[in-house]
Amino acid sequence: MKKIIIAGAAAALFSAPAFAGPSDTQDFDINATVTPECSMANPTNINLGALSINEDPGENALLLNNPAPSTAQSIYISCNTDATFSVNTLNRRLLTASPVTDTAQFTNEIRYDIKLTPDRTTNFAGLGSYKPRVQAPGPIASGGQPTGEFHANYSLVIGYEAANVNNKRPVAGSYTETVTFTVAAL
Repeated sequence: MKKIIIAGAAAALFSAPAFAGPSDTQDFDINATVTPECSMANPTNINLGALSINEDPGENALLLNNPAPSTAQSIYISCNTDATFSVNTLNRRLLTASPVTDTAQFTNEIRYDIKLTPDRTTNFAGLGSYKPRVQAPGPIASGGQPTGEFHANYSLVIGYEAANVNNKRPVAGSYTETVTFTVAAL
């Protein structure tokens, strides 16, 4: 008899109409914002050391010798959006305050160039070779501008040119220049 009662109770459960409570469905959005950002590691000052000059007497005496390869430093440059990159220079050449009296043979200027090369393919290829004496300060040529977001570890190399200004001999002294890199989100 117990089996009949249990079977009857089970049948009643399955045959009774189900009364579900009211239901509701709602959608919601999740939003976030990422601020446009450009950053650059701070390049350290570069000391080219004592530049090599021809110390032998003769026609080429005191001219700059061919430079030794420069040691590169690494700087990260990153932007998460379109950006501009510019190079500004104070003097467009290395200068010394040492006076020049024989201006036909000597100069107080030394030409230099900047090379900025990424460690990977990015939307900003860097500067193949930037020669401040030829290119005006301010934004670099449009072909060198970033074309979208980018991130890389760039090799920065500064070198001087043995073929100095009008092939003149540099006067003795301490030479200096200030270079400013600017990267800015658009």
